[in-house]
Amino acid sequence: MSTVINKNMKVLVADDMSNMRRTIRGMLRQMGIENVAEASNGEEALQKIRSEKIDFVVTDWNMPKLSGMDLLRSIRADEDNRSVPILMITAEITEEQIAHAAESLVDGYIIKPFVFNIFENKMQEVLEKRAKPHPIEIAINVGKAFTEKKLYDKAVEVYAKGLQKFPKSARLMVALGNVLAEKGDTGRAEDMFKKANQVNPLFIKGHEGLSTLLEKQGRTDEALKALEKAAKISPNNPVRQKNIGKIHLKHGDKAKAQIAFKVALRQAGNDDRLSAEIGEAFMDAGMEDQAATAFKQSLASDPKNLSVYNRLGIALRKKGRYNEAIAEYRKALAVAPKDEALHFNLAKALFEAKKYDESLDMLNRALKLDPEFKEAMELKKQVESVNMSF
Repeated sequence: MSTVINKNMKVLVADDMSNMRRTIRGMLRQMGIENVAEASNGEEALQKIRSEKIDFVVTDWNMPKLSGMDLLRSIRADEDNRSVPILMITAEITEEQIAHAAESLVDGYIIKPFVFNIFENKMQEVLEKRAKPHPIEIAINVGKAFTEKKLYDKAVEVYAKGLQKFPKSARLMVALGNVLAEKGDTGRAEDMFKKANQVNPLFIKGHEGLSTLLEKQGRTDEALKALEKAAKISPNNPVRQKNIGKIHLKHGDKAKAQIAFKVALRQAGNDDRLSAEIGEAFMDAGMEDQAATAFKQSLASDPKNLSVYNRLGIALRKKGRYNEAIAEYRKALAVAPKDEALHFNLAKALFEAKKYDESLDMLNRALKLDPEFKEAMELKKQVESVNMSF
């Protein structure tokens, strides 16, 4: 067995099937690895990664609460844990899955069923790549470090030298395109993205980089085409579908935007932030019913997000769905009973529903919490005026 595998490392095994977790734990034990944590779903796995020191993650693709891909994206977005090696396990693998996993930076994947030697070799392969990164990977990391410090010329120099050694590396081309774009050299950046797309038409980051650049220039038709090419290669990325929807909205095509947003919401799963962002896009387009659906999905994942409750309430009120708005505001108050803004928003919904006594009660509570709440004072006068006329 390779010395790359450290017997003292802690491995997290995430799978909703207890027999599979048991099998993998047994294989790890054969390698001499005894320090193993388990999770029966992606949400539990993410909690353990954030609370414990995990050195390696083995996760199933399909899991409840948070899928393997959602877990992967969450880990890569976490500054403290983004470098943890991740091995994905799946019952089958398609070209779309490979593309989706690759762009989410999975270290490797393995197909069920598998035997000990296959599992051990795959773990060893992942760790060897991490221990001895390819020169392209090194160049990209060095260039990123310069870019983060705004040393753009040095980053350009690193990528240019890398391309001298690896002239057909689409990854280096895209990295160079990104830093040129950030530097403001849009012409050369566009050329570099297009060259990357010619060298490797299946490299998604090239199409995405070009799309971002074109959209910033107001060339939304071309940006949409580039983004749709990326979506065709890897259609299961909710962020990309969201961005496609936003461009359709810029074109005034609400029907196509709604299709893209629906796909994004279906793929977003437990991503409460993405669902809320889609809700905001719907709100901006005056599509309050659709916004309410997105906000509700966001709250299903994060039921304590007061700002989303407020936005949901506004969306429902705008469509005259006052009783639903009232119900959502009451849920929010259960989370934050001393939030005067929530009392005020609930009072507005009650007023619009012609429940004047209840509205007045909420306004009094809001003013008790904040006696200088001007909007609440004004609404209270209006409610009292209407109430006196009955």
